[in-house]
Amino acid sequence: MFWKTSRLNVINLYAIELKHDKWEKADVFNKDNICIIGLFSMNGKPNTMVMVANTHLLFNNNRGDIKIAQIYQIKNAMAKLSKIYGM
Repeated sequence: MFWKTSRLNVINLYAIELKHDKWEKADVFNKDNICIIGLFSMNGKPNTMVMVANTHLLFNNNRGDIKIAQIYQIKNAMAKLSKIYGM
């Protein structure tokens, strides 16, 4: 993940593992994927924060269910972080 330091200050970076579905007893994802979530403040706008997620979803045309589960995990992680930071 890259950003212009003249425009954004990093508050924190988070790595989210996308390797299993918490509702299943066993790992259901074929590969270990991660998502990097970056939380930034904007220079010149002290009360403004930006959250960005960057990932590579599983590439398998037959496993759309895994892609949906990965997106669901990312959405939940971002929702938790937005509550923590009052966004």
